[in-house]
Amino acid sequence: MGISPEYRDNRGAAAKRFEEMLKNDTPFFFDVEFFEEVVSYYFQTNKINKALGATKKGLEQHPFSTELKYEQANALYALGEYGQAITILEGVLNVQPGEMDSSLLLADVKIAQQEYQEAIDLLISIEPLVFEDKDRLFLSLGRAYYGIGDVEKALDYYQQARVLNPKNDEILIELASSFGSKEDIEKGIKALESILDENPFDTHTWYNLGILHDKNHTYEEAIDAFDYALALSKNFSSAHYNKGLSLMSLDRHLEALESFHQTLRHEKGSDLDLLINIAGSYLRIEDYQSAITYYKKIIVQQPNNHIALSGIGLCFYELEKWNEALHYTSKALEFAPTNIIYLFTKADTEYLIGHYTSAIEVYKKITDLEPLYIDAWINLSIVYADMYEYDTAAEVLQEALIHNSQDGELLYRVAANLILAGNYKEAFLYLENALILDFENHTVLFEAFPELETQKALMKIIDQYKN
Repeated sequence: MGISPEYRDNRGAAAKRFEEMLKNDTPFFFDVEFFEEVVSYYFQTNKINKALGATKKGLEQHPFSTELKYEQANALYALGEYGQAITILEGVLNVQPGEMDSSLLLADVKIAQQEYQEAIDLLISIEPLVFEDKDRLFLSLGRAYYGIGDVEKALDYYQQARVLNPKNDEILIELASSFGSKEDIEKGIKALESILDENPFDTHTWYNLGILHDKNHTYEEAIDAFDYALALSKNFSSAHYNKGLSLMSLDRHLEALESFHQTLRHEKGSDLDLLINIAGSYLRIEDYQSAITYYKKIIVQQPNNHIALSGIGLCFYELEKWNEALHYTSKALEFAPTNIIYLFTKADTEYLIGHYTSAIEVYKKITDLEPLYIDAWINLSIVYADMYEYDTAAEVLQEALIHNSQDGELLYRVAANLILAGNYKEAFLYLENALILDFENHTVLFEAFPELETQKALMKIIDQYKN
């Protein structure tokens, strides 16, 4: 029997129907299009093993379907089963020589296996036959040429793919990820500059030049390149967005916000990364209420987004609204329990509320996870000192020194807590080592001893080590 239009139009419903029949062991027969809908849904929802299972069931009923064989090979490719994928694709191409989708997929599998020259030969052989989706072919050629080390040719094909399909984000991702080494980035920059010498009005070349300059950390040059792209195409949202990222890297957050808001004007949807960067820029210019507004827009779309939750927590922390800060930071930690920054914010907030026991517990978790995080050790010692447990505070700092032996501030703080504990002899040894190692940081002592008379007494010791 065939499948009703209801299920043809609704891939999720088709997949549900398919799963129910499998679960109930109900005999069924569906046409090829139905199985394609089911497989497409599984790919879209990243359920690759289920997609592979659906192709197998489909091929049991339609053993000569090249469409389902292609989907089966695609699933195997996604799962890293390259040998099986090649066998299936070569079988399809024996029946349908030059078939575009299977040829392109076979080339991608060859690239994944680092058989770059074979992929190039295959792609060049089918190029005259490809009339639609030529950007896919050029993208694969770019990958293959990059694989054999021909950066200039790879970049040329990425460029051609981008011109053919400006909306193909995969091309941008490939461009950003391929040029990993500084040498490759610099080669890519020179190649793009050569293209611009011949055609200075090529919007996408200016854009890609900006991308590579950003990767090269030459942010001023990146901004200039994005500006040229925007002069040629003022509604180029990706150029606005990436210009904003480069501006953020230079801590020019007000200008970054303008670029991000320009992106919002030209984008139909509200991309989460864009919203996160807008919120982050507001946070850095200390416009905490605006930052909270944008972080909350993210949470509406994705309630478990720990970056947004922690961002709200940090905003409330800066606004000295400790209970709200604790709520959102704790929520973020439910989804990222070992994030050191979130833990540190939570520990600080617990301390400021007066929850010393909870603060101690969280600071200890941080020092277990990251023993080189000196601020966590210092803050943990401060909590104990506030509880008048100076010996324990000193022990915490001594443990910190095991992991950070050359940190002068830790030595001064051990000395201060030992003095407060009445252990003057040992305190003097730590103070002497601190003054020899890091004389300039001796003012740390005065935090523990704000009294003028005590500071004068300490200065008599400190002056002996001056110069």
